[in-house]
Amino acid sequence: MMRPIIEDLEKKYQKKYSGSIRFFEVETTESELLAAEYQTDLLPTFLFFKDQELIAVMQGMISQNDFDARLQKIFRNS
Repeated sequence: MMRPIIEDLEKKYQKKYSGSIRFFEVETTESELLAAEYQTDLLPTFLFFKDQELIAVMQGMISQNDFDARLQKIFRNS
C-alpha cells in the first residue's frame, strides 16, 4: 500500500535534490540479517541514511502528506 506513495515522493525528491537521494526496497524475508540488524519488527520500515549513518527511522503505514512532512524535517535536520 505504501509503494505508490513512495514512488510519487521519489520522483518529487529526485527532481528537488538532483539525484542525491535514492529509494531502495528490501524484502526482509530474503534479507533476514539486514532486517535483524535494523530491527524491522514492524512493516513497512523506512530507514534514512546520510554518509552511511542511520539518521532516522519511520515504521508503519503513513499517509503521503505525513511521510512528505517527515522527509522534509529529516532533510532540514541532517
